[in-house]
Amino acid sequence: MTNKWIIFIGSFLLIFLGMLGIFNPVVLIASSLISGFIFIIIAAFLVVSLATFLMFYGLIPGISRAVSKLCIYHKLKTDTNEEGETLWKKIILVFAYNFLLTLPMLLTILYLLNPSTLKINEQFTGIDIGFIIALSMIPGLFITLRLIGNPTQYGISFLKGYFVVTKPFFGNPSEIQKIKDDISSFYSTLIIATILFLLLLYCSDYFSSHSYLTFFYRYIPSISPMKFSWYIIGYLGTLFIVTIIGEIILKQCVPLDRK
Repeated sequence: MTNKWIIFIGSFLLIFLGMLGIFNPVVLIASSLISGFIFIIIAAFLVVSLATFLMFYGLIPGISRAVSKLCIYHKLKTDTNEEGETLWKKIILVFAYNFLLTLPMLLTILYLLNPSTLKINEQFTGIDIGFIIALSMIPGLFITLRLIGNPTQYGISFLKGYFVVTKPFFGNPSEIQKIKDDISSFYSTLIIATILFLLLLYCSDYFSSHSYLTFFYRYIPSISPMKFSWYIIGYLGTLFIVTIIGEIILKQCVPLDRK
């Protein structure tokens, strides 16, 4: 039986009960209770739907904007271009966007790894292993986004050309913009989709345990606060160094699209 038939039959029964209620007070009370219950369900679903809308309506543009900023390269300040950015200003801005995207990307990798399936050794639990893997990979993902999102005029290769950092790009402006849109869309969709899955998982955890904290237990590292701070400091240092390397590469290779 299709949903249309279920809705039609349900509506018909409510109308039928309403007509019987004119002649039978008991039926009128029963139909009122059913209508009230349906009203409560509709109200609850409506509140959740509006909350989801408001959350993603504000979240999606923010994440997409932060990701797209990494695919934009402003001209460097020179003697002939006083309005450009200095190299250190560019490094600080890119680092700031990388830092803002760290938590969403961290949650994305942890969700994809599914720490509950990781093997546990004597020193680390599953979430600890996922946490360390995520922190070690995120800087590499960000510099990949930065370099691919800004096609360059020249390339850098090492070891007699076997190891290529960035390849020279030959194409028109529309092709360059397509590359920017594709890489930006990929990262944005990956993060936003993961947030949606985590929201669904949170709802599932809550309804199964009736606790607001069950979900968070999945993603809280069990290592000591001291070790946790060491990993965070190490990650921030790595992220800053990788950001500098990326900007030096782009300075040497010269992106084709410069604002």
